[in-house]
This record gives sequence, C-alpha cells and structure tokens, in this order.
Amino acid sequence: MIEQWLSSSDGKWKSMIKDTSTLALNVISSVAFENTEVNKPTPGHALSLRDTLVTVMSTSISPTMEGILPFLQFPILQSLLPSDVKDLLQAMHEFRQYMNEIIVTERKAMTSGQTRVSALISTLIEASGQVKTESRASKARLSDTELRGNIFIFLVGGLESTSITLSYAIALLAVHPDIQDWVVEELDEVLSDNVNSEMEYVRVFPRLKRVMAVMYETLRLYGPSPPLPRSPFPANSQPAVPMTHTSTEEGTESTNLPANTQIMLNSWACQTSFTNFPDPITWNPKRWIQPHLSETTKKALPATLAAEELKHATGGSGFVAWGTGSRICPGMKFSQVEFCSVLSTVLKGTRVETVCGEDEEVNTARQKVMDILKDSCADPLLLHVRQPEKLELRIFKR
Repeated sequence: MIEQWLSSSDGKWKSMIKDTSTLALNVISSVAFENTEVNKPTPGHALSLRDTLVTVMSTSISPTMEGILPFLQFPILQSLLPSDVKDLLQAMHEFRQYMNEIIVTERKAMTSGQTRVSALISTLIEASGQVKTESRASKARLSDTELRGNIFIFLVGGLESTSITLSYAIALLAVHPDIQDWVVEELDEVLSDNVNSEMEYVRVFPRLKRVMAVMYETLRLYGPSPPLPRSPFPANSQPAVPMTHTSTEEGTESTNLPANTQIMLNSWACQTSFTNFPDPITWNPKRWIQPHLSETTKKALPATLAAEELKHATGGSGFVAWGTGSRICPGMKFSQVEFCSVLSTVLKGTRVETVCGEDEEVNTARQKVMDILKDSCADPLLLHVRQPEKLELRIFKR
C-alpha cells in the first residue's frame, strides 16, 4: 500500500479510504482465513471473500436475513426478490461457505495435532468446547451458527471499524502536523532498534502510547460504531438513570426506566459531552497522555517518553468506543493491535499532508479536509465519509 502511495509523481492520492479498507481486509483474511488473495474467488466460490464481506456488511438487514436464509433458497421465492436482495443472499451463502470451510479445516488440524491454519479460529473453536484437548475439556459447546456469529464479530471489528478509524486518523494527522510530529517522535524512539525487522508485539505494542492516544481520540470524535442497545438486568427491574442536564446544587436528578425497557446509548453524544471531556469538539490526542506522577520516576526519567502514561478509559468516563461492561467488544484488542501496527508502519517511513491548490493557503486546504471528514454519515450502520473521492492527501518519504 505504501509503495503504491509513493508511486505517484506528485505524491497526491485520492484512494486512501479504499486502500485502508483493502489493507484491513488483507489482514483479517490472512489471520482468519489463510487467504491472502481476497479479490479473487477461491475454488468452489463464485464471489471473492472481499465481495462477500463488503456486500454483507453494506446493509443493516443482514442479521435479519441470516434467520430466514434457509426459507429463501426455494427458486419460486427467489424469483420474486429484488436484485439487491438476491445479491445479498448470494453473498451471505458464500460467506457462510467460507466460514464453514475454515472451521472444518481447523477442526481437522486440531484433532490430528497438525499445525493450526488460523490461530484466531482455532482459539474460538477450542474456547467454545467444540474440540476437547488436554488443556481444555469444557462441557459447554457452541453451535456452528453461534461460532460463525463470533467469527463475524471479529471480522467486523478487524475490518470495517478499524479501517474506518485508520482513514480518519491519517487524514486528521495530515491536518494536524504538530500531532504527527509528536507521534513520529515516539515511533523514532520505540523503533530505533527495529528498523529492518518485524515489530515484536511484546516489546513494541505497550510502548506505542501516543499511537494509541491517536486511536482513542479518533474513535471519540469519529467512532464508527452506531448507538449501543442496552436493556436492564434483570428485565423487570426499574433502574434509575441520572439526568445530567437537570443537575442542581442538591445533586443530579434521575428518572426510573419502566421495566423491560430497551435504551439506545448515543455514543457520539456521550463522547462529545462537556460533562465527560473538556473542549470536547477539538481533536486532541494529547488529552490521553499524562506524565508519571511519581517524584522518583520524574527524577529518573525527566524528559523521556517512558515517563508518559496512557489514560485508559474506565467505566463512567463517557468513552464507549468498544462498548462497556461485560458486553464490551471481544475484538477490541485485535483492532488496537492492527491500528497501531498499520499506523506505525505508515508513519515510520512516510509523511502525510494536505494538498494545497494554486494560490491556496495551507489553513484553507486543511479546512477543506476537515469539512470532508465532518460530512460523514452512518448509513446503513457504521460512520463513514460521505464523499471519499474528494479526500486528497499528499504522501511522501520522510
């Protein structure tokens, strides 16, 4: 991807959003499906893995269609369906076939003691109790449908959500060169002894605090996930919900929800509330970084990056990019590692900036990029730039 970006004679590139999506798909297909060629159908398939994933995740009715899919296989019913629904049915059938193939392959490898093809899928199979091993002999067993659902959750977290966050982050770094310098400073130190080798997770990932801060802040303002549905537990309870806008000197007023009420948690409003974040509309990754408070540490590490700490979001902080509580997104860590790996690889060798037109001031060019990012929508499910073809950036070697 980087080589392609640098191949442009003037450094200008308009397909960054599409490119990050393709990259994320390559990563997840390699991790989960041992399929590094995602744009071509494999034997026995009419659609490529990319086409199936893009089609399935491009509509909000896919979860509903999963339940009625067996009933729509009859030719007489299919003849009555619109063409877009037919395309969705084919994509869902093909995607299910892709998942079934890797599940079967993993089961055989695990039971015969062979090298596992996909660590992700094998871990899910083992954790679900579908294969008894010496280290795990769970009585619980997920059905194939439940297993496919868990795999799909990881795919969504590792594909669309992460690629969308990456595209916003790269564009925002182009608009804010000072933040880009700040992140590059960290990368130069962390990767100084890792120039020509692959990044080691244990040694590198925990030290990428500023890179993670960029992810947190981008998710705070441009989190791709839609409002989160929540229900009280137990269902017949009537929890008290604080009404922050009616706070008085006596305290915060609250209202009791009726039993069996489902609520939708507006993550975008929650993460841009003055109650939760100072200056909430400003993109400022530095808000997630703080120096160590220990005086001993300050004296020992007066001016190094090691003296910094990443502020992880806690319950009640207002940051719900991956959800919160026991229902937090199971693909959170995967998306974090993927984001840090990709952004670090991009910034360690290249620089990103906005493109100025003839006689155009830099600030005007940057504002144009911000206007494109702000013109985003969540149709059908995930937040994305409405007109990605208008987003033009310049990418060149550092």
